[in-house]
Amino acid sequence: MTKARVRGTELEQYAMRKDKEPSKPVKKSNWRAKHENFIRMVRANRDAGAAAAAGGPPPPFVPSDPDPDYVLCDHCGRRFSPVAADRHIPICANTKNRPRPAPAARSSGPTASGGSGSAGAAAEAMKRRVGYKPPLPAAPAAPAAKKAGQTGSRSNLAASPARRR
Repeated sequence: MTKARVRGTELEQYAMRKDKEPSKPVKKSNWRAKHENFIRMVRANRDAGAAAAAGGPPPPFVPSDPDPDYVLCDHCGRRFSPVAADRHIPICANTKNRPRPAPAARSSGPTASGGSGSAGAAAEAMKRRVGYKPPLPAAPAAPAAKKAGQTGSRSNLAASPARRR
């Protein structure tokens, strides 16, 4: 509706409020930086493919730049979108600043696996698991020897004088 039609009616208080709302700041697009990073990655992969096809050593790895839209967590160093960072950073601050239990408390007591909790027992169990070699499969049994004259085909069985219908 136009301002002239709204003026003098009950709708005026609502319509004018809509005009006075501050608009959200428009975020500046950084598509050019993202595009250049993408082109750099494509070229690096193309060079790696060409080197592999030629049989030469691959070129050195070129890491991509981090996304500038993401927010860096001061506590763990990971990057998050702005919405996820708002949720993550307070939790991470609490988690990183939490005091660790004393070393004696960590090594004693029952563990999640039900063991005694000692570090030596856990290390021994890990060695057994990693060093386990399954038994070799048994050799297949040799097929039974057939009698002379038996080939197993139907034509021979039908022609056999021992078999009657």
